[in-house]
Amino acid sequence: MILLFNCIALSSGHGINNNNCGAVGLLNESIENRKIVKILKCMLQTVGIDVIECTSDYGDPSTLLKNCVDNHNIIKNALNIQIHYNAGGGDGVETLVYSDDNTNDRNIMADNICTNISVFTGFKKRGVKIRPDLYFLRKTKNPAIIIEICFTDSEIDFRKHDVLTECYAIAKTIYDSGMVNIK
Repeated sequence: MILLFNCIALSSGHGINNNNCGAVGLLNESIENRKIVKILKCMLQTVGIDVIECTSDYGDPSTLLKNCVDNHNIIKNALNIQIHYNAGGGDGVETLVYSDDNTNDRNIMADNICTNISVFTGFKKRGVKIRPDLYFLRKTKNPAIIIEICFTDSEIDFRKHDVLTECYAIAKTIYDSGMVNIK
């Protein structure tokens, strides 16, 4: 059975100040993920999907993360999506979920997002990773997916990085899934 959500609750990971800015390399995570959120929100709203932005920008890392999760948890019956960028010497796109259940609609959506970003951009598909240790995935009340768009420190990813293409891949996956109400 396909879950039907009323909307997408969308946020950027990490803050915008120097203490909480996330991964920095050839790309700056806190700048790039906000571009993704802004454009993705517009794309989804254009096709009739409600999107509520839940980003929290200021505070120390713990406060920022708690505020962001609290913002997500206010929204009833939403699919929670948080945008991140990776670092550490790899390359490619991956999605993160709380538990390992390949029949779970959230996990199928996470895999489809990962696949579509890979197909549309040429990023290596790193797949769906199970991360019950991550606060965002553990504490959000509704199903949640973290999208790690690419690696900020990868020359390969940097050359393929295109915000509009990445947003299109995510928006297409959400729209085609039939899991979110369309007005």
